Amino acid sequence: MPLTQRKLDSRTWYAFILANLELVPAATGVYWLGVDNNTIYIGSTANLNERLTAHYYASNPCISKASQFAIELCSNYRERERELLQAFLNQYGRLPSCNDRIP
Repeated sequence: MPLTQRKLDSRTWYAFILANLELVPAATGVYWLGVDNNTIYIGSTANLNERLTAHYYASNPCISKASQFAIELCSNYRERERELLQAFLNQYGRLPSCNDRIP
């Protein structure tokens, strides 16, 4: 989805490009990285902007496949990440391809 506003909607896929990352707040939350609207990674952080930008520049071969991202602002981000990963595991019988464990 092209970004046409100055605010990101929660749980909406956006192109994983620098112009969109500039709009990500420096706030706590969880995030999804994806390809073709399919989740390849779920993570959490105290600073969404910093972490997603770091992923953008990272050389991790799995993460570098990402072409989309989504965010959810929340204060209990670590607990929320565990919930999301467990729900993914329950639904698909596996974790997202770039996650190797539930923290």
